[in-house]
Amino acid sequence: MVRLFLDLTMKALQTVDYERAVIVWCSDEVPDNGVQVFTKKEAMEWHYDGQIRAAGGGTHLEPAFRVIADQFPDVRCITYLTDGGVGTDDVVQAGKIVRHELGNVPVLWLLIDDTGYEYVRRFVDWVKEYKVGRCAFLPMDKLDY
Repeated sequence: MVRLFLDLTMKALQTVDYERAVIVWCSDEVPDNGVQVFTKKEAMEWHYDGQIRAAGGGTHLEPAFRVIADQFPDVRCITYLTDGGVGTDDVVQAGKIVRHELGNVPVLWLLIDDTGYEYVRRFVDWVKEYKVGRCAFLPMDKLDY
């Protein structure tokens, strides 16, 4: 799933204009090697190295949004890949950072293409309720890795 997301992201980044793009890896926190910054030229040559940079177990949204607010306050949009397995407070805290520190920047949440899981449906509902962007689903049928 991570590789599909990164492949699709890099293809998209090859078609738009920007000065820099950033990938922030986060599980329950952002690891030391968890921030990658690159230009469009570098994105054209970028290849996923197969490593998943995780800091620990579980998922928390706030640490990635905190890094973005602290290091990249001029961000124009955020795309966040998640399985949706978080609590209400995670969505609320991410929303506070987006609204109060990032000027209500657009957020696109990419989830697995299966809303049959209760926690995914809950996550989608929370994103709507707390107005923290929009949700979309990765085309998991394209996963051929």
